[in-house]
Amino acid sequence: MHVDFLDELIRGDVSFKSFFTVFAEHLFPGYNLILALNYYAFDVWGGFDPAVYGISLALCCIALVFSTKYSELGNTNLGRAFLVVATLLLFSTTNNPQWGMALAAAVGVPLFLFAIYFFSRSFDVNKNVSMYFYLLMPLAIIFFLGGYAVGVAGAVGLMCMAQVIKSRSVDKKIIVAFAVLALCIALYVIILTQYGVLLKNKPTGKTFDFFAILKFALTMAGASVLGKAVFEASPQFWPYYLCGFILFFWTIFLYKNFIRDPKKGRLFFLAISAYSISNILLISLFRFSNGIEGALGQWYNVHTKLMAVSVCFYLFSTIKWRRIDIRDVCKVVSLAIIVLFAVFGYYRDWNKSKYISNWKQQFVAQAPLLLVFPDVLKDKTNLMNTMLWNYDEARKGVRILYDNNLSMFHFENKEPVIAGRASDGWLMADQPITILCPVGTKAIDFKIWRPEISLSSTIVVRSENNKNNRIVGNEQLHFNLINERPILLLDASNEAVSQPIISGGDSRKLVAIVGNVHCSTNS
Repeated sequence: MHVDFLDELIRGDVSFKSFFTVFAEHLFPGYNLILALNYYAFDVWGGFDPAVYGISLALCCIALVFSTKYSELGNTNLGRAFLVVATLLLFSTTNNPQWGMALAAAVGVPLFLFAIYFFSRSFDVNKNVSMYFYLLMPLAIIFFLGGYAVGVAGAVGLMCMAQVIKSRSVDKKIIVAFAVLALCIALYVIILTQYGVLLKNKPTGKTFDFFAILKFALTMAGASVLGKAVFEASPQFWPYYLCGFILFFWTIFLYKNFIRDPKKGRLFFLAISAYSISNILLISLFRFSNGIEGALGQWYNVHTKLMAVSVCFYLFSTIKWRRIDIRDVCKVVSLAIIVLFAVFGYYRDWNKSKYISNWKQQFVAQAPLLLVFPDVLKDKTNLMNTMLWNYDEARKGVRILYDNNLSMFHFENKEPVIAGRASDGWLMADQPITILCPVGTKAIDFKIWRPEISLSSTIVVRSENNKNNRIVGNEQLHFNLINERPILLLDASNEAVSQPIISGGDSRKLVAIVGNVHCSTNS
């Protein structure tokens, strides 16, 4: 999706259209800013996006620290306990690191939080709105949040309504804030409709099904705490419905109390709750027809879990800890359930993590296949085979990276890059290995062997121009390259001759260990 921008950035001729990348109702020039920084500073380093995502979550926590400090919880033990729970929710591993447009939207969240912090403080201390609000809000809406910016409108609207109810008048800063908000939304829509379709993903067929929308919304709210791995381990929705119900139930009381009595610091948590609720309701309305499993999308979590954070703030700040009654008991139990669900989400995601490294290796291994050996890809229409994007765009992007020595094709110290190999060095029957060497390489050496295995194994080794080499392990091999890119493919998919072995508790189809790889500029 950002391939055209990167191509133009490399050529030094970035167009307005490629900078304002559009995907359905989403406008994401913010990721192009992140990508440009990554390109100039790190040659499109794969670890840059997760690092940016981690920083964005840390900034969210800092915004919460500031807001809690100036709230009724203040610098108390209850305030510290709340921050521990809020950090648990925000840094949950169910917030899997994002990239692309999902990362841009995630970066928009701390921008929104700081903007709302400055706006709410202007009411708390009865001063003019800080210029930071007017700088951060347009930046978040137009450049980063994409369609999730609907939450900003909900947040500002509810915060202003609470203030109007309290003061019985419309403050000048409310009028100015709404004018700036309207201008940002109008500019967003104008740019988006210039290059895309605003309602491209509007629901078709059944346009309204109350119970389906309700279940979708409850699942989204529950998934903000539980994540997706809980469902993947045991495909049941009741934990999500229960967690979602608890969050919506106490949100009603939060709105009732905080709108009626917007004490110091409460406006901020009222606003961040409205941000999540607005997104949950609108996404549920537009996406329920895709099926309820769509509510588990992990890219939603960073936008929806502010609902859980605000509910926890409400519970901590309204429980009468010295004179607990039945309502307070319900609050304590609800708080405990939310924390337990968050911990359980961590646990399931931790169990899932041991499979992630192999999945990442398989994902990265698709790049050289797209570049040189596309015929190996069994189904080019399956996004799981083409780096989660359509075949033509993915192949174009990989070619740009290779031609410009970027990302995985940026060779440190002229060392080879081996993609698709298991972490313990094995070539597997269902996962080819590619060996990539720097431009200028004329020969590639490597060793292949089967330790303590008597059966021989025949493996196909292909270069760009030679597709019929067959080798039998155990061997030390030397391949000369003639007018072709220095990339080799090791394919053991013909199990009749590769003789894969499944041993012990290891379910992988192990064929041979590949090692001692060297790139040489001499034939």
